[in-house]
Amino acid sequence: CTELEVNGDVPYAMDRHTAIGFNDEMWVFGGDRGWTLTNKLWKFNLSTRTWRDVLTHGSPSARRGHTAVKSDGRQSMIVFGGMVMAHVPYYLYGRLITNNISVNDTWELFLGKDPPVWERYGSVKRQVPPPPRRGHSAVLFDADSKNPCTRMYVFGGYCEHEECQGVWYNDLWRLIVEKQEWQKVTSWGDVPEARVGHSAARTNRDSFIVFGGGTLDTNENTLYECHENGLWRKIEPLFGTFPPSPRSYVTFATVGLQLFLHGGCDNDRELDCLYSLSLDFNALLPRSLLSLLAEYIIMNNIPYMPDDVRPLAIEEIPEIPSSTFGGRK
Repeated sequence: CTELEVNGDVPYAMDRHTAIGFNDEMWVFGGDRGWTLTNKLWKFNLSTRTWRDVLTHGSPSARRGHTAVKSDGRQSMIVFGGMVMAHVPYYLYGRLITNNISVNDTWELFLGKDPPVWERYGSVKRQVPPPPRRGHSAVLFDADSKNPCTRMYVFGGYCEHEECQGVWYNDLWRLIVEKQEWQKVTSWGDVPEARVGHSAARTNRDSFIVFGGGTLDTNENTLYECHENGLWRKIEPLFGTFPPSPRSYVTFATVGLQLFLHGGCDNDRELDCLYSLSLDFNALLPRSLLSLLAEYIIMNNIPYMPDDVRPLAIEEIPEIPSSTFGGRK
């Protein structure tokens, strides 16, 4: 790893910020400067290696532990949640202390406009947004020929708020971006424990993966896959390969169908190792009978109602075409 020589308005040192790539630039928002949070927006030009402090119309409050995802179709960045400072700071033993609280607001920054413009999502009648949280994960699926809507999924996190103080989450939420509408998704299968500081990334088959994070007991290094209908699956390492050690706050970077994992922390120990993982799940993951049946349910839009499950008689079980199993015997 080599530190780059850069020019321009270099950001100050901070952590728990977010970064996305758009065209030939990296956009950085928010973060923690120690005892001060920021809502500054910077962009870094990869060709000229130049930083620029970006002025925008409107802005979210200063925060850390939020998520930011990019929409290529909308040429935008969507920010959700995080931790912000309380309005009334106080002094404890002569030192300035701030009461930090988790939030659940959603903002979209339109990167194609000059200057970029922030838009805060308003509340939609008859829909409830996710509870306030920080340290969650988020992934986005752009609209395509199979689904005309842009969807963002939020999983997990931790709440520091008077309405949900000290709550750990393993719930799954879907945001229909065009409608600014939140939907709670029922999770089933190998649902992960509640966690904070985990990481998530899309695969090549309308699903996303979740890795690591801190649970109530310890840090994790289990890899999970989640489909858009809420089906979770624990993924075991391929024979002869070993996962990274348990950790939280690991950095994900996707290059094509290759995912790179760097760093993270395990308790008080900071990690600096680099791992790679193929996101071509169709080609590399072993196909068990359970995964084939789950894929058949997903591809054929068979409804799953966990609150209304009963055993089927033999004559009620539908016949699954042999082509579903890829010709395997």
